[in-house]
Amino acid sequence: MDEPKMSEEEVAKFLAGFSRRISEIDRLATAVLKAHFLVEEFLDRALAAAAKSPKHLELERNPRFAQKMKWLRAFAPLGDDSRWELVSALNNLRNKVAHKVDGPERKEALQKLRKELAPHVKKELSVLNEQRWPDYNIVLAAAMESNLFLTQVRTEVGK
Repeated sequence: MDEPKMSEEEVAKFLAGFSRRISEIDRLATAVLKAHFLVEEFLDRALAAAAKSPKHLELERNPRFAQKMKWLRAFAPLGDDSRWELVSALNNLRNKVAHKVDGPERKEALQKLRKELAPHVKKELSVLNEQRWPDYNIVLAAAMESNLFLTQVRTEVGK
């Protein structure tokens, strides 16, 4: 079956729209992806420290973030700590950003991240409303808190 052919005008219009969308910089999405990457790096380090033979984890085969999180929670200290919900909320936001550029799911994931971060900030900063704490800052604070927590897990493994 022959595919319908696009006219040169249709191709040009498609390419212009595609180029416009690609060239737009979404600062929040970039921050989410980079923050997630850094948190996953800390997760891998803690997981490798917790394993007696880390080579058998086959981290080079890229297991999913959620799977690595489950392994670490199961085998390392602090597996029931509430900060795991923060790490999970950041992962959920990353999934929304990576698989759907924008929309209500992204906003919901950001609100969940705010909710999970709130108990872990100083009392005077605990009002994490959007005027005082823009989404970008929430992502940075959540990633920082997650990495501090994963560093603590790694330290506890070594005791």
